[in-house]
Amino acid sequence: MSYPITEETLALIPRYGQYGEPQTLVIKEHSESILDGHPIKLIEESCLYFGSSMRGRIEAARHILGPNRKTPVLVDWQAQTIFFPTTAKEKAECIWINFKQMKTVQ
Repeated sequence: MSYPITEETLALIPRYGQYGEPQTLVIKEHSESILDGHPIKLIEESCLYFGSSMRGRIEAARHILGPNRKTPVLVDWQAQTIFFPTTAKEKAECIWINFKQMKTVQ
């Protein structure tokens, strides 16, 4: 089974469908797709696919980085795919950005 989150994924953007159902706009360098469910659901499923729970990944990151907000989530350790939230992960408007795909920060 393949998952939509890969090292080529740039961002996961929440949106709502025609009837208010949660969806995610998955942006990759040369393509975009819309999937059912909030971005956090896709991240949780991908973490499980790659051998850990999202909660476990967050606990590990906090152990290493210390307690902080907007904790990054290591989705795939082999590909070094790390996503971080732009707001609190529980918020409906939270966008997830792939750290590996960032070029610069201002």
